Amino acid sequence: MIYNLSDKTIVCIGDIHGEFPTLRFTLNNYIKKFNLTNTAFIVCGDCGFFKDTLSLWKQKCRKKIDNILSLSNNELYLFRGNHDNPLWFTDNTEEIIENSQTIKVLKDYDILESNVYGKILIIPGAVSIDRSFRIKNLDWWENEGILKLSDNELQSIEKIDVILSHSLPYFTKLSKSQLEVLESRERYLGFRLNVLSSDLEIDRQYLIKVQSFVNASQWVSGHYHISSENILNEVKYISLDIMEFLKL
Repeated sequence: MIYNLSDKTIVCIGDIHGEFPTLRFTLNNYIKKFNLTNTAFIVCGDCGFFKDTLSLWKQKCRKKIDNILSLSNNELYLFRGNHDNPLWFTDNTEEIIENSQTIKVLKDYDILESNVYGKILIIPGAVSIDRSFRIKNLDWWENEGILKLSDNELQSIEKIDVILSHSLPYFTKLSKSQLEVLESRERYLGFRLNVLSSDLEIDRQYLIKVQSFVNASQWVSGHYHISSENILNEVKYISLDIMEFLKL
């Protein structure tokens, strides 16, 4: 789907992990502090939507956040990370949105067209590095990762200016020794040898390939829980910390 953001300012937000009351408080203060209107706030994955948190969102936070956004003429966009039930970001988005006019769910490879920032591509999903400690289909899912397009499909996207994703191709917080520890835990629980590092590398190589097709000048993501900027081959890669707000 293509969204026309026109002249809206874009503010990206790092992982919120189901801390919806904190999001409401921080969002409200940020809007007031900078007197923001006509702004699109975009959570870059790990919203934290799974069974144990959805009721908190629906019963106590969604309406309040919707009111804050409506009164200030702003919008909130959400896309999935590895700690979100993929079902609610594909077929059952009404579980998150209901009848809100200011809260929107972005799906895999949606495009935002902006007069200010150009063409923006959304790439949700990632591999859970802590999946050994999580419960399948409760707080991690086999289809949590990046949906991978064919070369022909990537070719059809054409030039992109900015990518908003949950993971990044050229930055990782994990060292080789950390991966080995995680792999040993997976083996203990009956997973295949090296499956975690293999999955991480597959995703990384895929994102590198995406960049070779679309030639974005900037990437922004959550996932790694660290605030950093890296420039490689004249492309800026930005990692957002938890609940970090960044104006593009």
